[in-house]
Amino acid sequence: MHYDLINQRVSQKALNMPYLGPFLSSLSTKLPTGVVDVIANKQISSIWGPVETEAAEKQKEEDTNAIKLLNRFNGGLNVAYKTISYLKDR
Repeated sequence: MHYDLINQRVSQKALNMPYLGPFLSSLSTKLPTGVVDVIANKQISSIWGPVETEAAEKQKEEDTNAIKLLNRFNGGLNVAYKTISYLKDR
């Protein structure tokens, strides 16, 4: 994979920064869930193109929720700055 060609989201860029990444991971675990969900929905849903049907919108919402659950599994938000490096490894 050509790392330079990845269209990273703002949160991915921030988490990859040496001092900002650990701070943001820590901060995201202390913020109310609603605030984190709004940010996560915005970032994650940006990977989909325009949604034209109700079924596609439902699928997008299900996928977004599944990704958020996986990110939170076993305290995953605490180490998000470490796991984001997978982009460089791919």
